[in-house]
Amino acid sequence: MKTNYLCVVLTIVVWGCTTKLEVPGGKVAVTFNSETGEVNKEVLIEGHHDVNLNTVAVFYDLKPSQIDFSFDFLYKDVSEGQIQFSIKFTPRVDSLSRLYKEHGGEALPVVVQLGIRSEVRDLMSTFSSKNIDSKIIFETIKDNLNSKSELNRFIEIKEFVPGGIKVTQPNK
Repeated sequence: MKTNYLCVVLTIVVWGCTTKLEVPGGKVAVTFNSETGEVNKEVLIEGHHDVNLNTVAVFYDLKPSQIDFSFDFLYKDVSEGQIQFSIKFTPRVDSLSRLYKEHGGEALPVVVQLGIRSEVRDLMSTFSSKNIDSKIIFETIKDNLNSKSELNRFIEIKEFVPGGIKVTQPNK
């Protein structure tokens, strides 16, 4: 009888330490331990999952997001310019745990916006403000974002829409 009571108590304790987490359709979840901060490597997909009570979930939307960019930059000759373009992207599910480890609770669009702005500014600093060929510049930006960008670990760019480039303050 004592053995049966012990089994029942152990079962209640083990079952009592977990709960169900529902990941809604069109989303995935990165989970971490609220006490230790340890991020689980496994990204939870749509459905019901058993998780520990001290688990916190951060949900990511899988539908494409669009960001419209418009910002200033410096050319190689230190002339000032302005560029506009937009991108549509989706997250790479298998890398979202790493994204959360590196950037914490920052929203994915914020991380993408800051990263792309920085990368494009670096790239634009290699061009001269003289004889601007916006078609070549936008193709170069698109190629860099699709192949060399650090953000490729976290997102897949679905669409790149060029806007405009102009010199706003020529170097004197």
